Amino acid sequence: MQKKWNIAKPDFLLRQALADSLNISPVLAQVFINRGITNVKEAEIFLKPKMSDMHDPLLIPGMEKAVRRLKEAAAKKEKVFISGDYDVDGVTSCVLFKSVLKRLGLEPTHYIPHRVKDGYGINKEAVSLAKEQGADLFVSLDCGMTDFSEIEMLNHLGVDTMIVDHHEPLDTLPKAKIIVNPKIKNSLYPFKELAAVGVVYKLCRLLCADNLVDDLDLVSLGTVCDVVPLIDENRIFVKEGLGILSRAKRPGIKELIKVCGLKGKDINTHMIGFMLGPRLNAAGRVNSADMSFELLFSSSHSQAEGLAVRLHNENKKRQAIESGILEEALAKAQREINFKEHTVIVLDNQGWHEGVLGIVASRISDRFYRPTIIISTNDALGKGSARSIRDFHILNALSRCEDMLEFYGGHAYAAGLTISKENIDKFRLAINKIAREELASCEMVPVLDIEAELGLEELDFKFVSALEGLMPFGRGNPLPVFSSCNLIVKGRPKILGKGTIKFWASDGKITYPVVGFGMSNMADLVENSERLDLAYTPSIDSWGMRANGISCDDRRAIQLKLVSIKPSI
Repeated sequence: MQKKWNIAKPDFLLRQALADSLNISPVLAQVFINRGITNVKEAEIFLKPKMSDMHDPLLIPGMEKAVRRLKEAAAKKEKVFISGDYDVDGVTSCVLFKSVLKRLGLEPTHYIPHRVKDGYGINKEAVSLAKEQGADLFVSLDCGMTDFSEIEMLNHLGVDTMIVDHHEPLDTLPKAKIIVNPKIKNSLYPFKELAAVGVVYKLCRLLCADNLVDDLDLVSLGTVCDVVPLIDENRIFVKEGLGILSRAKRPGIKELIKVCGLKGKDINTHMIGFMLGPRLNAAGRVNSADMSFELLFSSSHSQAEGLAVRLHNENKKRQAIESGILEEALAKAQREINFKEHTVIVLDNQGWHEGVLGIVASRISDRFYRPTIIISTNDALGKGSARSIRDFHILNALSRCEDMLEFYGGHAYAAGLTISKENIDKFRLAINKIAREELASCEMVPVLDIEAELGLEELDFKFVSALEGLMPFGRGNPLPVFSSCNLIVKGRPKILGKGTIKFWASDGKITYPVVGFGMSNMADLVENSERLDLAYTPSIDSWGMRANGISCDDRRAIQLKLVSIKPSI
């Protein structure tokens, strides 16, 4: 679907003042302003984030009580039972927490539920295991905020309960002895968008004399894969963690990087999100997340090597399953969804693999720009994953349908639910009614946010290199996209491997190569247009520099990575 270009309105006075203060170009200053950075101090913290810039962890509700209780457990050599989640954030949280408790002299046991058999959250199996093992303290990581009955069971058994989480709490909280969550009502913690592994890391640093710098590889993995905003403390975690990942001291990380073909490369957020993360998630999607836990926890290179290969193969299985269900779901959407009436796409089917529902929901939401809920039914129940769009808070919408749901939880853009089969049609009507009300004034068109409109003369090596200093990129700090209009197409476009298009664009004086990955379908438009408007990310073509002996101050080192394209008016 063609995106609507939303070019940021420049604040000429502010950007010039910021540019002068930082000795940077006005366009780069505008990029800062677009991210809410309006003074020198904020810019310096953004460009050079330091661990010393982190907030006081004791401001997180429940943190002080948690530290006290865990130190008591260590002093008394109590039995601690850890219950986690099967995604990368949950697995990295478990690995980090268990590692630190072992350093304190404890011998904790951990349990990660099976996505299909057990579902999300604390379950009765975990409660039974904790009882069998005589646990004194039960700690849930990356889950627990909606597990009221299971917490009550544990309380009844006389087991102390602690929830360490980052999910949105409901109006009523579970009756756990301790809840550590920056999002709890009236929290004084200044940054609410930590991943679970970020909350766990801050707890662990208070438990250890060690500053745990080497464990930031785990924190960066969980933070990026949970798609939390890469600002504030998350930016610090990921910026530091990427360096640790690139050095790959942990055997499991080293072997995972190897099977991804990334050995010797500087790891970035794209590599985590599209290569490392999917393999770690694959175990929990199609089998058991225990495989990912063992990989990251292992101190043996030979064991880690075998586990990394198995995860690589699990990811191939996941891709095949996902492809088949996506094809079925798209066909079902075309048959059953009236896009003039359905603001939310709700699709259900018997036996769809629950491990890939979230990915399929995301793909369909991107395709049609609609909030999407994909439900797999078995017997009398359906389990679903929801993905949303800008301006529609999916968790709030689900809360208005809670009388039809057995369970729900999540965030503004992603959620999970369990529903009785007999309620699915009623739920479909209800959530569409809510969406029509909330999105009545919104255009149902995806938006491409553009930092600024540029002339090609504004692109030089210094500017493009400075953009790389804004890394790591992700939600909250997206890869900068710019636009240039009325450009002349030079020569005929070339189609390269994997659907890539390459052509040259000029303003009459300066010409740059344009590369569009997966955009070969635009070849006819490029070939038949005299002038085009382009949205792109400028980058340094390092390979081209080396191959052609281009110096680092030469415009010929620059290429434009195409994001969107339209004919000039």
